[in-house]
Amino acid sequence: MPLIKRLSNWKVCLLFTGLFLLYLFFLLPNESANSDRIYGDLEMPDTKMVYTSEYLRDLVGQMSDEGRAAYITSKIRFDILWPLAYGLWLTSLLGILLKVKSENKSRQIKWTSSLVYLPMLAVLFDFMENGVISIIMSRHPEELSVLFSLAPVLTALKWLMLNSAFLLVIILGGIRLVQMFLKRVSS
Repeated sequence: MPLIKRLSNWKVCLLFTGLFLLYLFFLLPNESANSDRIYGDLEMPDTKMVYTSEYLRDLVGQMSDEGRAAYITSKIRFDILWPLAYGLWLTSLLGILLKVKSENKSRQIKWTSSLVYLPMLAVLFDFMENGVISIIMSRHPEELSVLFSLAPVLTALKWLMLNSAFLLVIILGGIRLVQMFLKRVSS
C-alpha cells in the first residue's frame, strides 16, 4: 500500500496523465498504422474483448511467419510500456478519487481500498495475454491446446478489469464533481 499512497497524489497523477496521453495520441496511432500495414484486415486478438480459441487458431494459421514474428516483436517493443502507462495512470487517478475527507484528514474507506488495484490487475492480465499469445505465435504450427484455451480468458479478464477501472473513474469523478458543485452552491 505505500506504493499506492505515493502514486495517489495530483503531481504524480499529472505526470502519468501526460505519459498516458503521449501513448494515446502519438505512439498508439503509429503502432496501429504499423499493424494495419502488416496484418491488413486481420483483427488481432488483444484488441477484441471476447474471442474463441478457434478464432485464435484460425488467425495464427492465416498469418505468415513474418506476421507472427512482427506480432511478437510488437509485444516486446510496444506492449510492455503501454500497459504500464495506462495502469499507473488509472491507479494514480483511482487512488486520488477513492480518498474521502474525514475530520480534516484524508483516508480511504476500507472496502474501497482494494478497487485501486483494478488497473494493475488489467496490466497483469495484459502481460500474461501477450506472453501466451506470443508463445502460440512462436511455436506455430505446434498445437498448444491449453494456451489456445487460456488466451481468450486472459484477454477477457484484461478487458473486464480495465473497463471496470475506467467505469469507476467516471463514476467517482462524477460524484466528486457533483460534490464540488453542491459545496459551491451551499456556500
